Amino acid sequence: MIAEYMQAGFRKIHLDCSMSCADDPNPLGDDEVARRAARLCAIAEAAWQTAGGEAPVYVIGTEVPVPGGALETLHYVSPTTTQAATTTLEAHRDAWRQAGLDTVWARVIALVIQPGVKFDHQSVVHYRAASAAPFAGSGHIRSLIPVARSAIPILSDRSSSVPPYSGDF
Repeated sequence: MIAEYMQAGFRKIHLDCSMSCADDPNPLGDDEVARRAARLCAIAEAAWQTAGGEAPVYVIGTEVPVPGGALETLHYVSPTTTQAATTTLEAHRDAWRQAGLDTVWARVIALVIQPGVKFDHQSVVHYRAASAAPFAGSGHIRSLIPVARSAIPILSDRSSSVPPYSGDF
């Protein structure tokens, strides 16, 4: 399927391989998730070489909400820790290296994290800026994502008087 996305011209690909399949353990470990993501990346790269066009960029990370929201009632959501983010990034970087994708690592543009906001069918756990504070100024995290050299807005609501986040991360 990923090769077909590349053939169709998609060039920003989220490689999230965290879902357990068949008789896999649940949850999968970071190293296995990263190895599977590297395998998909290799398929995407081969398909891109055939299709041509702009080089693909990649998003990694497994903190993506369940489609449709949580099934259980939520009152609090633990944000991703900087240590968990570092572990994810390092596991993926090592898997890329082991798969011979060192040069492709430079096109990893983002890491998906859980900032502490989520919803279920009845309610929303609202974002609390303090929950994500450890990522503000985290040059170490930023240094592990090759392309993320300048700050980008993580929240942009033009109807609000609060400007988008533009600090270091």
